[in-house]
Amino acid sequence: MPDTELSLTPREMLQAELNEIIGSLPDHALIPLKEIAESAYDIVNSGISEVTLQRIIQRIFVRSVNEFFTAEHVSMQMTQERLQRYRASTNPHQIQLPDTDAPVDISFDDVVRQRRSVRDYMATALSQEEFAAVLKRSFGKNGSEDGYGVRDIPLYPYPSMGGLSSFDVGIVVQNVDGIPQGYYRYDQVGHELESLITGDIRLALQDVTFESDWLLYAPFVVVLVHDANSFLWKYHTRGYRIAHIDVGAAMQSLYLASSSAGLGCCAVAGFLDEPINDLLGYNGLDKYVSLVIGVGKPATPLLSRQPH
Repeated sequence: MPDTELSLTPREMLQAELNEIIGSLPDHALIPLKEIAESAYDIVNSGISEVTLQRIIQRIFVRSVNEFFTAEHVSMQMTQERLQRYRASTNPHQIQLPDTDAPVDISFDDVVRQRRSVRDYMATALSQEEFAAVLKRSFGKNGSEDGYGVRDIPLYPYPSMGGLSSFDVGIVVQNVDGIPQGYYRYDQVGHELESLITGDIRLALQDVTFESDWLLYAPFVVVLVHDANSFLWKYHTRGYRIAHIDVGAAMQSLYLASSSAGLGCCAVAGFLDEPINDLLGYNGLDKYVSLVIGVGKPATPLLSRQPH
C-alpha cells in the first residue's frame, strides 16, 4: 500500500473512493447522485444523529413531491404507446381461458374469516375453470372509464394509483388441466395467457426463492411484476413507493378470490432479485419481480382450520 494511503484517515479514504466512483459516472448520473447527497444533508440538518440508507430513501420520496410542480411534467395525456398495456393483446397464439362469471355461493364474512396463508397443497391438478375463475376475479378487467384523454381505460377488482395498474401479472403454470407447464403473462383485458417461457421451471424457481419448497406443489404461481414505465411518466420518483401499494391491494384481491373458491395461497417476498429477474426475463430496473404467490387446493380444508 502506498505511503500516501497509509496517512489518510478513514473519512479521507472513503472520500477518495467516492471521488473515483463519481469521476467514472456519466454526467446524467450525477443528478440523482446529487439528490441522494442532498437528502442525506437534510437528515443531518434535522438533528438526527444517524444517517441510514432507509432514512435517505424516505427523504428522497419526501423531496420528490416537487417533481409534480415542474413545467416539464405537467402533461397528463396518455400516449398511444402507453395505451397499449390497457388493450387486449392481438397475439394470435395466446391461450383463451374459459369465461367464468358464475356467482360464488359464500358470504363475504366467511371469505374473510377463512382467509389464511396456505403452503400445503393437495397433489391434484386444478381444472381450467377453477384456474380461470381465480385469475378473472383477482385481476381481470371488470369495467372501464375514460381518462388521460382516451376512452375505455380498464378497471380491475383492486384499486391502483391513478387507475394505471402499475404491474404485469405473470403466471407459472405447474399443474393445471389442459395448459402446458411454463411461464405466461396474463392478459387482464382479454382474459388470455401469452406464453413467455415453455417447460417446467419449478426447480429453477425454487433455487431463486428462500425456504419455499412448498412452491413446487402449487398448481400455479402468480408473479407480480412492476413496470416502471407504467407510472413514472405521471408519478415520477414517488411512483416507486405508491406502486408497491398497488401490489398489496392486488395480493389481497387474490387472497380473497382464492378463499371464496375454496383455494389457498401464500405470498413470498423472499427471493434473490437478480436471479429471479434473469430467470423470468426482466431487466431488474424498469421491469422487476415484486411478489411471488403460490395458489392451490389446501391439503387441509379451509373451514377446518383454526383461526390464528
